[in-house]
Amino acid sequence: MKDYKQFILERKLYRSQPSVYYNSHGHAAPFSEIRELEVDERENNTREEYDMWQQKYNIEDTDKCIWVTPSKKQALTYLLPSEQHDDIMGMEEWEVKKYIDEEGLDSEITELDSNTGFIIPESDDGDNGYLFVIKKQ
Repeated sequence: MKDYKQFILERKLYRSQPSVYYNSHGHAAPFSEIRELEVDERENNTREEYDMWQQKYNIEDTDKCIWVTPSKKQALTYLLPSEQHDDIMGMEEWEVKKYIDEEGLDSEITELDSNTGFIIPESDDGDNGYLFVIKKQ
C-alpha cells in the first residue's frame, strides 16, 4: 500500500513528464490564419471563442498553431479514408503501432510535446482534437 509521501512523489513525477500530442495533417500556421479558416470557412468556432482564447492564453496573431490529438490512434484516422475510422479506433495500441509500421506511415505523424507548446483545452473539436500553440523559440 502506498503511503502519502510516495503518492505525492509519483504525482510530481507524472506531472513533470511532458504530454505528447500527434498531428497527421496540416501544418503550423499563425493563430490569425487558423482563426480565419475555422471561423469564416469551416464555421467550427466563433470569433468570440478565438478572441477569448487569445486573451486568456496571451496568444499573439503571429503565434504558430497546429491541430493535434493526444491519441496516436486518432491521428492515424485523419490519414486514412473515413470508412476505416471505426476499424482503427477499435484496434489495441500494439495493433495501431504494427499497422503504422507495416504501412510506413510513421513519417506521416508528427509528434509534439508540452515542452514545445500547449493545447487550448476549450478548442476540443469533439473528436479529441485540440489547437496546439507552439512556444516561441
